[in-house]
Amino acid sequence: MHCPVEEKRGEWIDSCFVWLLHAFRDTALREKPILTPTPEHFPVDFTVLEESAYDVLEILGPQMDLDPDDIEIDPYQEAMTELRTGPALNARVFLKQVDHEKYSAGHYRGKEEDGKFHIGVEIKTLSVPEKLVAVIAHELAHLKLLGEGRLRENNEPLTDLCTVVFGLGIFGANSAFRMYNAAYSWGYNKTGYLTQMDWGYALALWVHVRHEDEPVWVKHLTQNIRHDFKISTQFIKENPENIMKPLLPKDEAESPAS
Repeated sequence: MHCPVEEKRGEWIDSCFVWLLHAFRDTALREKPILTPTPEHFPVDFTVLEESAYDVLEILGPQMDLDPDDIEIDPYQEAMTELRTGPALNARVFLKQVDHEKYSAGHYRGKEEDGKFHIGVEIKTLSVPEKLVAVIAHELAHLKLLGEGRLRENNEPLTDLCTVVFGLGIFGANSAFRMYNAAYSWGYNKTGYLTQMDWGYALALWVHVRHEDEPVWVKHLTQNIRHDFKISTQFIKENPENIMKPLLPKDEAESPAS
């Protein structure tokens, strides 16, 4: 069975997991529940937008050993991604993201003068529940890595992987690449810094670390992610001697290069 990620990429993800397990060695990561996009884990009214973001924060804070009262959410508006054609056609045109231009769904802003950590959430993200959870989880991972002094320099892909070890990987994985098809429009949305193959392998690796066997939460993954997850799981089972073998960095505060 082949691995969905190239060998060097797989080794890099392995090294990130080794680093994360060491960086959070005083945290019971393996015992944390895997949260799923269900009312059981997120009893949130997502139609209330900004209020729902704070409701999500109330759930993700304890999951990541953070106090929600120490965190503020600042909504902001990113580049325009939608135009209306006017009364003649009465349709919407969705603008494709320019390949060389990075649009953000969230920002980590650090601790500000009010003594709280601030994270920005792009306004359109507030209306997409699974993406909202993924974005807030990612920004809180920044707080765990940068805000709590585990990293000196930002590392976005490692930050995405940090959400996996805190039981929140489903949301980032499902938001990584999504197609949409409406009455007058179609296209895709991309979120995060990992490919769907990266996510599939990372989730399979976390199952390996937790010694799980056919976890029920896999059914909540999108079809593409679930496919890569299953291939990765089989690859790991067939090659256990080659998994997560890289040594820790000499400097514990230095993360693996992306």
